[in-house]
Amino acid sequence: MASQSPRTHIGNFRPVDKIAVHEDSVAYAAAGTSLPDVQFSENLKILKCKGVFVDYVDGIGGLIVNHRNWTGATENSDVQVQIHQLINSSSPFNTTRYSEGDLSSENALAILDDVSRCLVLDRKDRYLISATPPGFFGSSFLDLCLTAMRHPENALSDFLNWFELNRSLLIYGDTLENICLAVDPAQLGDVDIPTRDVFLSRFKDTTKSMTRRLVTTNTGYIGMGPCRVQKGDKIVVLLGCSIPLVLRPRSEIHSYEVIGEFYLHEFMSGEVLERFDGQNSEIEEFELS
Repeated sequence: MASQSPRTHIGNFRPVDKIAVHEDSVAYAAAGTSLPDVQFSENLKILKCKGVFVDYVDGIGGLIVNHRNWTGATENSDVQVQIHQLINSSSPFNTTRYSEGDLSSENALAILDDVSRCLVLDRKDRYLISATPPGFFGSSFLDLCLTAMRHPENALSDFLNWFELNRSLLIYGDTLENICLAVDPAQLGDVDIPTRDVFLSRFKDTTKSMTRRLVTTNTGYIGMGPCRVQKGDKIVVLLGCSIPLVLRPRSEIHSYEVIGEFYLHEFMSGEVLERFDGQNSEIEEFELS
């Protein structure tokens, strides 16, 4: 996500106002305009950073990953297929919210719009320059899900495989499949084919090229995490860092392993500092090794 951002160079630990961006682009700025607070240990093996803990990873969507064994040839290289099965949500925020059957069509559409924006990292292009307007991909995503459920023979294989692995993921108290079925067909309208094609292209970028998995958090947020994310991993926003990170405590020493970048919906533009109102008590030190 850092290397494909609209910035003119890679630089997570730079204040957003110090980084040149392409004209009319929207850069991620999870830590807002906060300055980085980092230092190395004397042996240079530990990076000490200050930041804000946001949430724990809860549910993790399934994903098919193709590992290519490069031997110099590009056409006949061996491809190893690895299937990461769904690890379902278990926190009350994701299992009981709509348990009484009060999931309205409007709520379902809003959830699907959020999920669709996660699946494209909230960007319309693969270089992450153009932001996705609310509602832009929601109908396309719903149409693809309904086709996968009702007419799988007509569904595109990449999306069908993804949907089959993720249809039972609990989001806000109901499965992805039930959320789709809760939408009133009259509210779907006509699906714009070019927009759907753009969504599918971005969907493949995120799930295949970047191997990101749909993730729910303990307190009900959603996002896209790295392939090897695990339930219980910490999601943090480090001061001066443009993208949230997934951290995992190391068992042998008091430090964290960096698992990878994390797209956390509605936390990519400095919202974390607004949420905690800049209180120093919320800022912790994280040792990364």
